[in-house]
Amino acid sequence: MKKSLKVAIITVSDKGYRGEREDRSGKYMLD
Repeated sequence: MKKSLKVAIITVSDKGYRGEREDRSGKYMLD
């Protein structure tokens, strides 16, 4: 769970809102 949060934060910071959308797809797959 913590790893997912960190990855999401990094993705959002790196790509911004667009990255969040992609991260959501990856998060669900990882989950």
